[in-house]
Amino acid sequence: MAVAKKVLVVLLIISFFLSIGVLLVGGVGSDILVLGADPSEKRPGIGGIDMAYVISFGGLSFVEKNALYPGGMTHPSAKPPSGIGTSKLYLHDSFWSADLDKDAQLAREIVKYNTNYNPGMVIVFTPDAIDSMLSAIGSNITNSIEVMRSDQSDLGMTRGDAVDSTANELMSAVFSPKIVLLGMSALKSYLMGEIYIFL
Repeated sequence: MAVAKKVLVVLLIISFFLSIGVLLVGGVGSDILVLGADPSEKRPGIGGIDMAYVISFGGLSFVEKNALYPGGMTHPSAKPPSGIGTSKLYLHDSFWSADLDKDAQLAREIVKYNTNYNPGMVIVFTPDAIDSMLSAIGSNITNSIEVMRSDQSDLGMTRGDAVDSTANELMSAVFSPKIVLLGMSALKSYLMGEIYIFL
């Protein structure tokens, strides 16, 4: 399996783990928006949103996940920050400001406007969080964001295709013993500010 797919499998697994945990202690809705941010794209907020997908639940049962392409999705009315160089606010730039709660709401509204999904919870992962989780399960990948970019280029996959291709791996891996290691790593990354959760 290509390394980009391995990275995305881990991301899907841990987001699923976190989502189930929050739902069990109160829940916030059946659609959960999972975003991958690149902090190297400098701005006051978390960073540029380079990947996105929605995990859907029916009650507490996993229903489906759907990969989204951040680059083509825009907000119906919100204006982009000055100096950004676009006339519309794209999902890619939704976490531009330092007001992260507002940014998360903008991301929800963009996804709702462009899809049939209505996200409640928003989870944002940074590359450091992904790399820490990869390390926790013994992976030799040390720079996940560069791996994802290069493999996407080399294999001709879109980010959406790469995420969609992990469906079978997710359903089997989420119940594997490694979910414990991933969960511990995710908690550590959350406490270090490398994973953000917005309810």
